[in-house]
Amino acid sequence: MSDERWLAPLSVREEPLPDGQVPRAAPYREPVELASFSKSRKVPNIYDRSRLKRYVHPSIPFDLSEGHATFLDRDRNVPRPASLVPIFESLRVAGLDERELAAADVVTWRGNFAKILGTPWNARDAWHMEAELVHGVAVLNVLEPPASLARESSRQGRDALMAYWGYSFEEACTGGVYDEPIDCLDAYCAVVRTGVGRHRLIMGGEVDCWDGERAGLAGYVELKTTRVMDNPAQVARFERDKLLKWWAQSFP
Repeated sequence: MSDERWLAPLSVREEPLPDGQVPRAAPYREPVELASFSKSRKVPNIYDRSRLKRYVHPSIPFDLSEGHATFLDRDRNVPRPASLVPIFESLRVAGLDERELAAADVVTWRGNFAKILGTPWNARDAWHMEAELVHGVAVLNVLEPPASLARESSRQGRDALMAYWGYSFEEACTGGVYDEPIDCLDAYCAVVRTGVGRHRLIMGGEVDCWDGERAGLAGYVELKTTRVMDNPAQVARFERDKLLKWWAQSFP
């Protein structure tokens, strides 16, 4: 018999407070980097910084569509796209697994935490999360809903091209010359310790590049693209959907 259990969908409501009381936000602790690893299609996980790229100011203008014909995407039909194993293994390689996991309450990917963080404002995109309690630590990982899998795997034409532009922009901003196919599985990931309120979190997250000057988290750079907005409706959609996701992803 399977131990897998399905819980009711998460509901968010505003709790009334006594007169005169102001809602208090849970304090968020500044992240501390613990470990890191690199990954690629040929070698899934290498526990070093070999895939950390340096930011290089690109020559503008350039064509974001360049290289799309040879782009190597991941399998968009996989319901569990990101294993948590390399997060645990990177802590072990760094000699921090016993100490850090003994004090942690949650282990997850940054993107998973961002989904939870943005839930009160998200009325459009469904998400499912698996939770497993391992030695007192809640291990959270996303389980892509069937509708999301169908939408992602069926992207064609301009939709697929626009999804590629973010990878192309990263290539252009890290000195790439498009002489080899861009592979979305090539990445560098940092593992950090942080906390929300009384809860201690260990999270892994991909890092686009670093500024070439500052060490550690302070030097990491997150690269984003968006269309030129021509009217108030486009600005409203950007602020409602895309900007919220950027904030939730970058905040941790």
